[in-house]
This record gives sequence, structure tokens and C-alpha cells, in this order.
Amino acid sequence: MKNQNKKLLALASFGLYFFLVISIFLTSFPAQAAQPQEIDINKWYIHRFSLILSPYSCHAGIAGCYANPDYHVNSWLLSQAYFRIEQNWANPALTFWTKHYSRRQVNFCYVEVQREGSAQWDRIKVIGGTRDWYKMKLDLSAYRGESIRIKFFCEPHRGWDENGRLPNLFNKQIFYVQDVKIVPDASAD
Repeated sequence: MKNQNKKLLALASFGLYFFLVISIFLTSFPAQAAQPQEIDINKWYIHRFSLILSPYSCHAGIAGCYANPDYHVNSWLLSQAYFRIEQNWANPALTFWTKHYSRRQVNFCYVEVQREGSAQWDRIKVIGGTRDWYKMKLDLSAYRGESIRIKFFCEPHRGWDENGRLPNLFNKQIFYVQDVKIVPDASAD
């Protein structure tokens, strides 16, 4: 029995010694601050937008873009959550891939931001005309220290033209958006 107690005491002493050595080793390195992470925005409230699962229609052949193929009524894509823009972020931005088509080359889509607790939407970008896939970066520095949500809002061109006709009747407008993110430092991208 005494022999067994000696073995347990030796094992416990070794365990304590091992714990102390590891603790000293780990505390000898300076603590590193956690790096801010980009935020993927992938949950949306959808009104007349469609999730496109065909890789042939989406950027870089990766399925999962959204499009508003209904060009006679308003449509929107609204983030379900609010996202915190941290005060210490170097160059916060909203980034996404987009392409758009408008037969009449008019502005028809907007990127808007809403602060949590506010009913107001800030329009931060107007998009229109025709352009193939490109990456857009929009500055969010004005929202540091706040929580925001994002909306892509598309509306048909309203009003009568100079000939008294409704120009929107045959003005097909399509807006695609994919890979929407909030990044803490857009200059690092």
C-alpha cells in the first residue's frame, strides 16, 4: 500500500510540474488581439428577388446569387439581422459582386443602410445602366460603433416620356448581387 501511495504522489508531483512548465511556456508569449473577421450576409428578407442556383448565371460560376427579374414593380433584398460595425475597424466597407442590365441605361437600384433603432434608410449608392460582373466596395466608416442592416432596393423607371408613353413598359431591368460581406478593412482586400 505504501508503495502505491508513493507512485501516486510521484505521479501527482509530475502532473503539477508539467502543468507549471506549460503555464510558464504559454504566458511567455505576448497575447495577440483577435483579428476582426469579415461578416458574410447570407440571410435575407426577399420581395420579388429570386435565389439563382444556376452557376451559369452567377459570378465565377458559383451558384447562389440573387436577381430581380420582375422589372415592372419594386423589389428588395433586406438583411435579416443587424451587423455591428466596430469602432476600431480600420476601413469598414460593404463588399459584393454585382452585374446589372437596363435597356434604357437608367439608374434603378440603390444600396441603402439602416441604423438599428431608426426608421430612416440612408442611400449610399445608386446603381444603373448595364455592366457585367464587378466587385463593389462601399465605405461604412460613418457607421462605426453602430449596428446596421443592408438593403438592395430596385424600382422601375417611373413617369411618362416626352412622347406621352410609359417608358418602363418595355424597359427590362435586371440586377444581380452575390457574395455580400461587411469587411473590417477594405484596403486589405
